[in-house]
Amino acid sequence: MRRLRDEQGTEWIVYQVARQSRPTGGRLADVLPPTYADGWLVFQSHTEKRRLAPFARNWSDLPEATLRSFLAVATPARPSGAVDSEDIERAFRDEERSSSYET
Repeated sequence: MRRLRDEQGTEWIVYQVARQSRPTGGRLADVLPPTYADGWLVFQSHTEKRRLAPFARNWSDLPEATLRSFLAVATPARPSGAVDSEDIERAFRDEERSSSYET
């Protein structure tokens, strides 16, 4: 996960999603466009969510300016309610804590 601010000052959390099978046995690939077959990036602010596929596999190492350019071309997602921005921020904090214990 990464954080970035766009040109308007909005904070975004960026994370990668891997395609998974549905619990009902169906495949998520059956309902997603082929460009999402290898996963996608999610850009989520407190008011908006966008998706980008395909994406650079080294996205987490790229400069913030490059991520902002990805954000600009990412497709707005319909609100699903499945992912809460507070949950994402909590996971980001947990990941940062885990990283600090490893060093």
